[in-house]
Amino acid sequence: MKQNNLFLCIFVFSIIIISAACSGTPKMLKGEIVEASVISAPQGGFNVKTKEGQTIERKLPSTLWESFEYDMLNNKYVGGSGGAQREEFCVVYGVGGGMAIGTVVDILEEARCLWVLHKVDNENSNRYNVSVTKVRSVETGEEGWTWSKSVKILD
Repeated sequence: MKQNNLFLCIFVFSIIIISAACSGTPKMLKGEIVEASVISAPQGGFNVKTKEGQTIERKLPSTLWESFEYDMLNNKYVGGSGGAQREEFCVVYGVGGGMAIGTVVDILEEARCLWVLHKVDNENSNRYNVSVTKVRSVETGEEGWTWSKSVKILD
């Protein structure tokens, strides 16, 4: 009987130790805000090369959004009678103040989209082959979503 109690005590103690070791908080990734750009085609097309074979690099505005929306949008046209291919976009609105280049941030979350529809105002919008990342300034605590290419991972 004593052996069973001893075994039970050792078993329970082992479970407690293992649980404590595994329940530590995960390490937060650190990043730094950098200037971001994407490769795009002229006139908002989806091909990244012009007829002359040149690519166009577009700088993304430094912006921090409180939130975004997911939306399925027509993005690519398939030849023949295939019609349009729909893809998931992150839709963001407006241009606001962003974080300064060099700001150290905690990386909080990554959006699952591979495309962003940036609605600058009621008449102008742009599509970018990029995602968005939620960050928080280590210094000020300011938090929001920004271009994924605006965040350079430091760890």
